[in-house]
Amino acid sequence: MNYFEKKIPEQLGISSQAIIELIDKFEKHDIRMHSFMIMRHGAVAAEGYYAPFTANFKHRMYSVSKSFVSAAVGCLCDEGKISLSDSVVKYFPEYESKAHPYLKETTLRDLLMMATPFDKNAYNGDQSPKWIDAFFEAKCTHPAGTIFDYNTAASNMLDVIVEKVTGKKFLDYLKDRALRETGFSEDAWCVKMPDGYSWGGSGVMCTTRDLARFAQLMMDGGRWNGKQL
Repeated sequence: MNYFEKKIPEQLGISSQAIIELIDKFEKHDIRMHSFMIMRHGAVAAEGYYAPFTANFKHRMYSVSKSFVSAAVGCLCDEGKISLSDSVVKYFPEYESKAHPYLKETTLRDLLMMATPFDKNAYNGDQSPKWIDAFFEAKCTHPAGTIFDYNTAASNMLDVIVEKVTGKKFLDYLKDRALRETGFSEDAWCVKMPDGYSWGGSGVMCTTRDLARFAQLMMDGGRWNGKQL
């Protein structure tokens, strides 16, 4: 399949007029777009960049970064190197003796589901230079797996586990495993946590097209041009 082929919107079942009206609304409501890309069936119906941003500009993906981390976790499960039923403390034995019982029972699946034993984000941001310590020292309020509560620290810890297991930055691991095959930017990178690991919950830096490539890969069940990645 020829991904990212440019086509007239109507060839993809999209109204050109609707796209124009969308862009007009951006301007009317002073929505400060950096870029936009509209795709269907793997082809590009419309794409645009607002100065000073360009097609090669690396944007910070913020919480979309969590999806990249989840994909890396899935790849490691596929390789048999980790299991979603593994406890988190298995990968941090130095914290096991002082970890709360709820935390000892917390699994990788719980982190993926944002079902941690905490009722608030389990790191202190700029207040603490040690986010891993903050995770294990946070107050547990309920058993893991019982309550959904959006927690960026969950993705951060999964990212650290990926990097511990692979010995690579998690985005480099994903490039080796799948992203490079899609044409994903080789120089895409991730902001670091104070602990030195990638900030998997918020720090991926890549282009608009990189994000579209990743999205297309996920939508196609991990296949690219007929190859299962």
